[in-house]
Amino acid sequence: VVMSNVLMTNLWFPLLLILSVVVNIMASTSPDLPRWDLSRFGFETPFDAKIDEQLEAIKEKSKEFKDTFEGHLVDKSLLEAVTAYEKIASQLGLIGSYMSF
Repeated sequence: VVMSNVLMTNLWFPLLLILSVVVNIMASTSPDLPRWDLSRFGFETPFDAKIDEQLEAIKEKSKEFKDTFEGHLVDKSLLEAVTAYEKIASQLGLIGSYMSF
């Protein structure tokens, strides 16, 4: 499930970039549109190298998650698995939220 989320993000990434460019063009031609401060996400632009770095880190954490918990959940704590998954999902959600603006 986590790996499919990473793959879906990679598939949606070009579409979100195009949407971001269109929104930026619209904002620059219409001064009445609101300007949002997206610096809280930690990225300068939709093309920021940090996005790729974080996606790679998420991919690695997803592999670690699979190796740690797949077939071993009986031996491992469910709380530990949910906590690890939550961290991965939060990082992926942050990138997705930034790209949706």
